[in-house]
Amino acid sequence: MATTTIPILEKTVAVLEAISTAKDGASAKALMLSLNIPPASCYRILRTLGRHNWIREEGDGQYRLAFGLAALTRSYAETELLLRQLEFPLRALSDDTGLSVKISLREGDCAVTALRADSRRQNAITSPIGSKTHLALAGAAGAVLLAGLPRLEAEEILVSAPKECWASYSREAFRQDVTQARVRGISRALGKFHPSIYALAVPLRLTKETVAALAVVGWPDDFQGSRQAAMEKKLRAHAAKMQPA
Repeated sequence: MATTTIPILEKTVAVLEAISTAKDGASAKALMLSLNIPPASCYRILRTLGRHNWIREEGDGQYRLAFGLAALTRSYAETELLLRQLEFPLRALSDDTGLSVKISLREGDCAVTALRADSRRQNAITSPIGSKTHLALAGAAGAVLLAGLPRLEAEEILVSAPKECWASYSREAFRQDVTQARVRGISRALGKFHPSIYALAVPLRLTKETVAALAVVGWPDDFQGSRQAAMEKKLRAHAAKMQPA
């Protein structure tokens, strides 16, 4: 076990995972034996989880997940539902622009690809679902996600970003990108982070608490001349249609 983790919390998480995967619930004894948790610790964990209604003990002595735990994940479940509803609109945006498109969410200091629709072209730029990048390295999407945060919180993330985030692009330049995204509602990363990768991103509010970044990604030729303005217009138009009612 890593020294930076808290042993009792590791055991608590293990208990929750074991109960969640047990088809008919799990007894205290089974949890102690399978997870190698001392009886006293196991009972304290079970009592604590039960007190918060995260688990419940049935009459047969089996523990199962309770509604209190589901309440914690309600906002995430709402986001998941909305993302599934955006699969077809995202494909429509990709087909309309000819580019790969993605929706990114913020997790702490990182941007995570939550949904994507790849360009149908053979040389499409892709971003695997679940891929995680520090916000300072996430280009246009990162700037949009930071722009959606309170200014102080966004600044703290920029200041605390690892040095490698600024190897090819300065903190001050990216700070200006965030400001522009906040003012104009769009961010442009046209070869700033990689000379061959161009991207545009706009905010997409999924829920009251969750603002995502909707981005189109392509090659330099895709944004030459009047194409950039056309891409921006299409991106904004599709984003407006994707906003939940």
